[in-house]
Amino acid sequence: MEFKAKPQSSLAESDGQAVANTAADMTAAICHYNPTRHPYLQRLASLCVAALQKVPDDHLTILVCDGSPEPDPTLAEMVTGDRVCYLHAGRQLSFGATYNLGVAAAQTDYVALIANDILISSLQLQRLAHELKGDVGCAMPYLIRSDYATQVARRARVPRRCYPASMTLNVNVFRRDVLQAAGQVPEELSGSFNDMVVFHRLQAQGYRIALVNVGEVDHLRAITRRIASNMAYEQDLAAAPALALDLFHGVQPGRQKNFWARLYANAAQYPLSRLLWRLVSAIPWQLNQQRGLGYAAAWLEPYLACDLSLYGRALTRRRPAWREKP
Repeated sequence: MEFKAKPQSSLAESDGQAVANTAADMTAAICHYNPTRHPYLQRLASLCVAALQKVPDDHLTILVCDGSPEPDPTLAEMVTGDRVCYLHAGRQLSFGATYNLGVAAAQTDYVALIANDILISSLQLQRLAHELKGDVGCAMPYLIRSDYATQVARRARVPRRCYPASMTLNVNVFRRDVLQAAGQVPEELSGSFNDMVVFHRLQAQGYRIALVNVGEVDHLRAITRRIASNMAYEQDLAAAPALALDLFHGVQPGRQKNFWARLYANAAQYPLSRLLWRLVSAIPWQLNQQRGLGYAAAWLEPYLACDLSLYGRALTRRRPAWREKP
């Protein structure tokens, strides 16, 4: 599953081989919620597991964490296999508690949090884990569909790695000790602002969050939400500011329709990115919505939130011999 267009295409085979040679022991915690035991969601969770198993990886353990009120024997049978385990806490769990169920059971240095509607390979997870060096505490990929427009995959050439102003908790790779030190995923929220709070807590500990091009990763978000969701947006909107005071400084969600841009400005990891979102937050909301200025800013952000040295290497890289002029 990879773009055929050159700019966002698959990485080189040599890069994949190098990652495979340095594979990290990792646990993938898949967040699943299906109180009605809908067959589609059962098959989707099974497909998520199958995508991870497409490239064999003896370093990967897969935990299907079910936050539904009752365990699902059908799903438990569908996802059985080598290094795959179905987990249920015996009660209904919130969005954050479902992820934390897998984090608590993990015994590896790296942990990947994955929604049940994500299709990603184990090799792509290893490439994300390969980015967790120095002060990088979390790595996430571009997605075919995402609630955070900056994370949406595009066919234009993008930096190999950038450091955006937000993230989603759809597929993220962490060092387990870093995630635990940040308090794991907030269990007080039902799913609306958990990602922003984790993002802010990592920053408060001195870590950066990287958005990395590892090839095509699909996200079937619209379908799963229509079938089963226990998200309570208004409740989260009232509770989130108390969990991240600096992040919500000067932000009034109930009064500002473009408060998301203000949140991004507060959370931006690079000065140019912060300036970009401050400008967007100052523009009337109608223009952002009707003229698509917010999406234009999201499209621009990866180019403003990366190390400038990446551009220097791209400009000075020697052209292949077959492209040299005679």
